[in-house]
Amino acid sequence: MDGKMVDRTTERQRGIDPHVDDPDHCHSHSEVPKKDEDWPTLTTILYFRDHVRAHLFKLYEDFK
Repeated sequence: MDGKMVDRTTERQRGIDPHVDDPDHCHSHSEVPKKDEDWPTLTTILYFRDHVRAHLFKLYEDFK
């Protein structure tokens, strides 16, 4: 799926830095992928980053 937006809602619901050892500190969270191939590739991550960045730049341009 490289080069295309893929729904990664499950991974992102964990948050940037969840406290996974103590669920009292954190809301319930998704499973951590167990196999390397279940994680998004670097290409997919960079595509997502660039897509979000372009979208945000466009939003800010609309405010000018």
